[in-house]
Amino acid sequence: MLMGYFERGNIKLTTGQSKKHIQQMNQEEVNRIVNKLKYIGKLNISKHLKEKKIIINNLTIQSNLKSKNLKNMIVEYNNTYGHNRVLIRSDVVELVLIGGSYKQCNLCYVIDLDNSVIITAYYNELKDNHRNINWSRYNENLIISI
Repeated sequence: MLMGYFERGNIKLTTGQSKKHIQQMNQEEVNRIVNKLKYIGKLNISKHLKEKKIIINNLTIQSNLKSKNLKNMIVEYNNTYGHNRVLIRSDVVELVLIGGSYKQCNLCYVIDLDNSVIITAYYNELKDNHRNINWSRYNENLIISI
């Protein structure tokens, strides 16, 4: 059984992090990220993710990374203290037990492209499309150096 929790409105600022949203990327940048993800190899789980109260489906992640639709699952690139990371929102719809009831969700997860580590993961409710995104957190001039 997949389990998770929602933290609506909980926006965490990470010191030492610069981010670029998929809508700010050119095709070459997207292709570089996709190529890096396709050849990433075995993924390890971060200590942070192991401590979270969430159960994720590893098969979903493996399926995403082999999908022809992978570029459409990329949400953002970020550089955190020199580490290249990417946030992916799976296109797989999963039933997840949240707060005592089942919700249709997509798994979202951050992969460190340099160390092949899943940094964190969380579920987004299927109907949550982030219409009120805070663009001030993103840098359209960020160079994606992978």
